[in-house]
Amino acid sequence: MADSAALASKLADMRRRFAGQAREHAATLAGLRHRLGAGPDAAAALGEIRFICHRLHGGAATFGQPEIGEAAAQAEELTGSGYESLAAGGGAGLTRLDGALGHLMDLIARIENGPSAA
Repeated sequence: MADSAALASKLADMRRRFAGQAREHAATLAGLRHRLGAGPDAAAALGEIRFICHRLHGGAATFGQPEIGEAAAQAEELTGSGYESLAAGGGAGLTRLDGALGHLMDLIARIENGPSAA
């Protein structure tokens, strides 16, 4: 019984840490979204967005946040075509990415320390 309580406590702590890191990632993503406009560092911003989404995708389900993982995977997939491709055709790809990032950030804003209610 004590081992079970200790494990539950450790898992709760890990979920709290994930929640805090996810919030930090969301704040970073908010800044990176603004750098996606035409400019010399738009491609670099896209690379950073891809990395953050990859990390969120990888850890979210482990810590009881599968919706965040799915949203991060969708955003990560959109980044895979590269900046030039996203910006082509009037920027429709960038608009889709912006919407996916907005959805991801909304989910993170609602995160609690426990698993999400699915």
